[in-house]
Amino acid sequence: MTLHAMRRAALVLPILVLLAGCETDSDVLARVGSRTITRGDFAMVARVLSNRYPGPPDSAKVHLLRDMADRELLVQGAIQEGVHRDTTFLDFRRKTEEQMLRQAFYDELGAANVAVSAGEIEEMHRRRAQESQVQIVFTLSEPAAQAAASQIRSGADFGDVADRFNPAGFTPPRGDIGYVQPGMLQLPVDDVIRLAPVGKVVGPVEAVGQGWFLVLVKDRRKAEPKTLAAESDLLSTILRQRKQREVLVKALDRLRGDYRVHLEPGAAQSLIRYVVPPSLQGAEPPPLTLRESAEPLASYEGGTYTMGDAVDDLRSTGQRPNFNVMPSVERWIEMRTLERAALIEARRRQLGDEPDMQRALRERMNDYLLEGYVTHHILAQSEVTDAEARAVFERIGMHPDRLQSAKFLVVVLRDSATASQLAATAPQTEGLREAVTTAALGVVVRPVTVTFPSDNPMWAALEPALMASAPGAYTPATPVAGLWVVAQLISKSIVPQSYESLPNEMRTMLVNQAREEKRSQLLAALSDSLKRTIPVRMYPERLKRVPWPAPSAPSFTVPG
Repeated sequence: MTLHAMRRAALVLPILVLLAGCETDSDVLARVGSRTITRGDFAMVARVLSNRYPGPPDSAKVHLLRDMADRELLVQGAIQEGVHRDTTFLDFRRKTEEQMLRQAFYDELGAANVAVSAGEIEEMHRRRAQESQVQIVFTLSEPAAQAAASQIRSGADFGDVADRFNPAGFTPPRGDIGYVQPGMLQLPVDDVIRLAPVGKVVGPVEAVGQGWFLVLVKDRRKAEPKTLAAESDLLSTILRQRKQREVLVKALDRLRGDYRVHLEPGAAQSLIRYVVPPSLQGAEPPPLTLRESAEPLASYEGGTYTMGDAVDDLRSTGQRPNFNVMPSVERWIEMRTLERAALIEARRRQLGDEPDMQRALRERMNDYLLEGYVTHHILAQSEVTDAEARAVFERIGMHPDRLQSAKFLVVVLRDSATASQLAATAPQTEGLREAVTTAALGVVVRPVTVTFPSDNPMWAALEPALMASAPGAYTPATPVAGLWVVAQLISKSIVPQSYESLPNEMRTMLVNQAREEKRSQLLAALSDSLKRTIPVRMYPERLKRVPWPAPSAPSFTVPG
């Protein structure tokens, strides 16, 4: 099994694990330990990956079956070592399963299957014929929005109020978001902007799940037109995401009520007190005591969201609230609590027992096992020494010629245009000296003999051009440190390249090739050792009854 074959095989498992069911013995194309690869497995994988296996169908089918067996062998090797019992793996499995269960719950609500009609796309495209210049005030609570509206009604400047109330980093200065077309913001704010009278403050308007808005449309104008065909995919995505969000917002609101999600008084302040003071000193918060870890931040039917849960989520999810804005912290705590309620609901509905769910989870786990197993046994063992790179150099006979020395005439100029003109006209004269005299440039032409490689930046810059030139020819105008150089080659000496004189990019190429060869050898040795304990039996003769997908025909556009 080569490393290239392993990479092809890596594409196989995610498809293979989606298959299940009973099979007759004649359906079995290979056995790897206790695992079977059936005609159905092979046919589904071949439909997706056949274009990666060129050549006659008979040989392509054998190669694909071998890759499928090799991949399964490595997965079973990881299991044989007990990697699946490692605490890191078990933690990854738990978190992955919880994530997939929550997603399955959201998908069951219909968010994954929303449809967008051609009429909806056309209507959105029609609305985008105009755009509005907008300022907004955004707050995370209704009382704050009402206070901002009161100040504006009392005569305060809208931009000044926006700077006072908008959370830092959420909006541009003065709440000025510039000209926007319909579809650029979430509902209902998008519709408010489209319909609001110019010059009149509208709001507060609640965007569920986000916050409260005040909107001021300052101007409205025609937008730069784009064709429906050019915007169709974008508009379809915008409309689909809006519908999905609407489904999820309603579902979370219902979940909040069904599971009686309740934020404890002072919860946000407790989390802020724990996180913020150390961060101001550039330090991590201290470990929680048992009592601190058990402090409830929120409750729901079936459990409590504690300070310890919050700290774990901050460390593992990468989702952090704005700790300078208390409503942002409160919303973050509530969302993490709702996630736990969604997990309970998904399990209550037994979504984890669905065959597709189990197969998808097994796929993710096998990917994780295989990545760690291959990294440990192959990638981490494939460092290349200088001697191994040199051996590749000697074996492949990669000895290109290099410039050893050159004798040439050279002139240095300050002006690029003059240098380019000289390089273009010099071949029409008897030599570089004559060309400089004819052009009345008043500069010195020097004879030079240089051994390469050279530490002089001017000669190093000329080396490629001199290597490519025949005696008597001229180099192009070459920039060096703000000056321009033109040279006429008199003679040169060329010798085969030695390993020591290889440029860095060629050495890197040799190291990469040596590394690939080493990995292939390690992979072959690993596979051989596994086959001594995990029996692999293939039945390639049964492939004759398995059809190979025909290559898809190319499409052509007839001009007209």
